[in-house]
Amino acid sequence: DNEVFAVIEYTATDDYPGTAQMTDIATDLCIEQFEEYVGVPYQDSVLEVFPITPTEDGWNRLNDREIICALYNLDFSKLTGSMEGAAR
Repeated sequence: DNEVFAVIEYTATDDYPGTAQMTDIATDLCIEQFEEYVGVPYQDSVLEVFPITPTEDGWNRLNDREIICALYNLDFSKLTGSMEGAAR
């Protein structure tokens, strides 16, 4: 259904930025990694990014700063194999 294509350690701040802002930050960071992985700019792709972000509790109690970037087909059809370099 989806594929993890990047894992990013977010260290820009010590304070949890809030759920909405964390999602925005993670989405932007995932989009930055997208073209290098898939081989086509994000805006030209039929794939969508789905960031998995740290929760406030995990951030504070476990020092979790990991952003997981996943991608999936916009039409929700199953991916067939890895999307790494798929557009090259």
